[in-house]
Amino acid sequence: MFKVKYSRVRLSVYLVLVSLMAVGGFWVWSNFYGKGAFMGLLVAVIMVCCIPFALRYIFIDNTILEVRGNAIEFHGLFGTTRFSREDVLRSSVETTTTNGVASTRHLFLGDSSNFLFGKRVSEQFLSSEFRPIEKLIVTLAEGGPASSRPGARPAKRMEEPQPEMPQVRTFGRKSA
Repeated sequence: MFKVKYSRVRLSVYLVLVSLMAVGGFWVWSNFYGKGAFMGLLVAVIMVCCIPFALRYIFIDNTILEVRGNAIEFHGLFGTTRFSREDVLRSSVETTTTNGVASTRHLFLGDSSNFLFGKRVSEQFLSSEFRPIEKLIVTLAEGGPASSRPGARPAKRMEEPQPEMPQVRTFGRKSA
């Protein structure tokens, strides 16, 4: 059994940024009129709705996935969902692009036809031992990190043969 956790440091930075955006949205709402006030209120409400996500994973438990034998449990904001290992290995990696630039990546768990109710594991909040997301998928396929598997030894590094350097001929003085 092993756990995949979100980084509390990354979540704390996220919480601070979201809180500042919420405060800024309320400031815009209170100091402007018309479309500006509406946009400020919209930003503030959306950011306030993002705060419970960070608080849940910072203060309660930062575990997002828990692997137990052949079952993998996804610990979301409002509950736990159980998947089989085969479901996770068939999962996909979603990339969100903004103006043609890849911005965020998620591991999408669940039925690919059910976009709204699928479970997502965000790469930007994962602890460093499971980043990038492909490393997380390989770790899940192998049954856990090498340090937690019984009888697993760290892989030995293969030494590559050094290519022979040709003898350099120089004119004049001999080089050392």
